Amino acid sequence: MLSRKILLGAVVAAFAMAPSIASAATNLITNGDFSAGFTGFTTQYNQVAATADSMVPEGNITIATNPVDVHHFWANLPGATDPMLIANGAPNSSLTIWQVDAINVVSGGSYNFSAGVMNVCCNLSFGGPNSPSAIIFQISTDNGANWTNLVDYTTNPPADAGILTTIGANYIAGADGQISLRAINDINVASGNDFALDNLSFASAVPEPGTWAMLFLGFGAIGLMMRRRQSRGVALA
Repeated sequence: MLSRKILLGAVVAAFAMAPSIASAATNLITNGDFSAGFTGFTTQYNQVAATADSMVPEGNITIATNPVDVHHFWANLPGATDPMLIANGAPNSSLTIWQVDAINVVSGGSYNFSAGVMNVCCNLSFGGPNSPSAIIFQISTDNGANWTNLVDYTTNPPADAGILTTIGANYIAGADGQISLRAINDINVASGNDFALDNLSFASAVPEPGTWAMLFLGFGAIGLMMRRRQSRGVALA
């Protein structure tokens, strides 16, 4: 039979695991809301300051709160305060818009990826062709040698201009290691094809297998201690 010391240790472990479970949804993407500017990720687009019409020509990218502040044809979001990664879509689908590397995962771990995508083209003053954007989020387990699609979203201009749409996907890690995430645009058109990304997250969906094992052991020990206490009570009655 388990000693009292082992039982007590398991109980303590169970309660110690509770904060771990509560924090299991910690975002593993650094600066996924772009509040820290151009940090925590790489891009093959041309980074520019968020100034009036700084998003001309195609292939420029910036971080701003209101699209019209960086391109006079783009959607106006009065009162907007949250920074976004805003891009003038390049007619080159091979360019990486956003990429993060060295995200640690564990074998069998379940992870949720989510992102906000916004069409920013255009406002009523724009009269030219308005192409959609087809944003594809991909994952790599071999340092970017190969990429697999996670989730994608195609904008619907001009109906969805200025509307942030949240998309997501689940990922099960096949092995311990590190993964990379990136976003590309599958549209090779210059006019229109303008978008923003925000609130990027990659987080553990459930506690890892080791956490579950410790938790079950702890609660099992609690149950055993309660049964022993009840048995003693009956014997003394």
